[in-house]
Amino acid sequence: MKHELQKLVLSLALFLVVLQGCKEPGNEVAPVTPTDSVPPVETVSPSPEGTSLKELVIKDGSAGQNILDTALEQVEWKLTNGEDVRPSKADLLLHYNIGPQGIVALKVPKSGQTQYNVVVLTKPDSKWTITSVLDLPIVNVQNNKQGLALPLSEFVVGKQKITDSDIWAFASDTKLVIIGLYPAKIFSAPEGAENIVVNNHNAWLITTEGVPAIYYIENDKLIGITGNINKEEIKKLASTLPPANTASFPAVKP
Repeated sequence: MKHELQKLVLSLALFLVVLQGCKEPGNEVAPVTPTDSVPPVETVSPSPEGTSLKELVIKDGSAGQNILDTALEQVEWKLTNGEDVRPSKADLLLHYNIGPQGIVALKVPKSGQTQYNVVVLTKPDSKWTITSVLDLPIVNVQNNKQGLALPLSEFVVGKQKITDSDIWAFASDTKLVIIGLYPAKIFSAPEGAENIVVNNHNAWLITTEGVPAIYYIENDKLIGITGNINKEEIKKLASTLPPANTASFPAVKP
């Protein structure tokens, strides 16, 4: 196939991982690579209602100027009932970028089970590019919060690497929380942020389209927390995080 329309496919690694001190790789999906064909990928966790995500395709597109438009234009879900679905803003949970690294979290629509795709983007030049996806079907949930004040009673957890950063995603049927460790050098304090104190560090609290986020710097690391939770819940969660250099981060009691 020539360069005019290359399809990129992500095989969905639908295995779940128990937190285990947050050191396991979680539901990591290999980086996106060009391919001329899109072989079918069978899900290993079918929906009780019979319709579930079969395949995730990353299509070529003209977007790239911002993370949200790139994800909405280039992600396509193929469902087991034969339907092809493209995301809309109604499927969006949250989005943010820290320097050249970005996250767009989407809820897969029309599926009989709750399932999230955390789309990872980077900006190596002038355009945003999707590099990988963290897949989070809500099956085989756990309730061990390992010392964190997570506002979730039962949840799944996955981990994903973005260049020299790491993110952990905690998801339930209704909520998604992302905790990240990033290089402090790529961060600029967001405009309009509220200045607060978290774990004896100056921190920034900002709300984007109703979704709060907290950022603070510890040595050479930026700690970031966000999710579709309220401000009091995110402040309480942030206050329970261990130091950035803790081997089990973000777990307090691995």
